[in-house]
Amino acid sequence: MVLSHRRGIHQLLAKNGFNVHDIALVPRPTPLRTGMEGWLRTFGRSFFDQFPEPDRTAALTDALELLRPSLCDSQGKWTADHVRLRFSAERHA
Repeated sequence: MVLSHRRGIHQLLAKNGFNVHDIALVPRPTPLRTGMEGWLRTFGRSFFDQFPEPDRTAALTDALELLRPSLCDSQGKWTADHVRLRFSAERHA
């Protein structure tokens, strides 16, 4: 389940017995020194390894082309669009 907004995260924590004091989603754009291909080969390995070659390379190429418009700038530099979740909560007694 992807929790993309504060209300959903708050509801999930409350449903599981937490009293939520504060919650924030903090954008953390991160430049990728190895480019998106290097990042996907490292962190997406378990996904891409399920495909035999040449399908693996084709899937990686397709992923890069889908991500390029939103995560690659005009100089060819890639950025990962991480979002950090910060919250303060305590479990109900």
